[in-house]
Amino acid sequence: MVNRVIVRQKNLNQVIGEKEGSAYVSWKRRPSEIKGYQRALYYNEPNGNYLRVDYSIKSSRVRLYYEDNAEGNIIYSSIIEKGTIVSEKNMTSGRTASLSKVFTPLAPVISSIPNKEVLSLIGDNYGLASFNRDRKESEKRKKLEQTRQKYFKEDDDRNATMLGSFDESKKSTIVDLIDIMIGLSVAVALFFVFTGFQVPGMFMAVYGIGVGLVDIFIREREPIFYKIILFLVSGVGSYIYGYYFY
Repeated sequence: MVNRVIVRQKNLNQVIGEKEGSAYVSWKRRPSEIKGYQRALYYNEPNGNYLRVDYSIKSSRVRLYYEDNAEGNIIYSSIIEKGTIVSEKNMTSGRTASLSKVFTPLAPVISSIPNKEVLSLIGDNYGLASFNRDRKESEKRKKLEQTRQKYFKEDDDRNATMLGSFDESKKSTIVDLIDIMIGLSVAVALFFVFTGFQVPGMFMAVYGIGVGLVDIFIREREPIFYKIILFLVSGVGSYIYGYYFY
């Protein structure tokens, strides 16, 4: 009997969300005792402030509740229905007031709620839209920087280039041979179809750059230098020859 009581108490205050990373927010979940709401998520900030989110998926309603310890435990409450704020109140004074200055600074915490349906109910209120947009841009820049550092970093011997190097550790594979065969085959076919060197030349130049990008972003490896140069030089040379002499 005692074990059952312990299990029920654990379920009432269940910790949810990812527990990894420095930005981890320890949200806890429990049934809501407020009429009209199904469940509640709450978070105790390190400074003693208390944020709670009661929600009802069926009614498309969410209630944000915040106790500000720094201001003498002033309590704020905001009710949102179908993404629209319908009520904002300073519950300590009982007065209706705009709570944008209260909840907007909490956008990073609110956005960490591990429930997409609840976030959808809150909508873009209290700076969530701009915060999520800035976070996505930041993550995009971070990924681009990681890609740049991974594939375009300078070699310690200063022998590397943006397109690759002749380092002995870089070995050609059957894939590189297939790339070359495909490129040359298509170029020859284009020569007979268009009876000239210009179109095959343009193709080989673009193809050389293309196989390099495929190596980097799809095969996730450093591109083979000679393979790219082969098609670039051959392509430019063929185009010039076809344009001026053929």
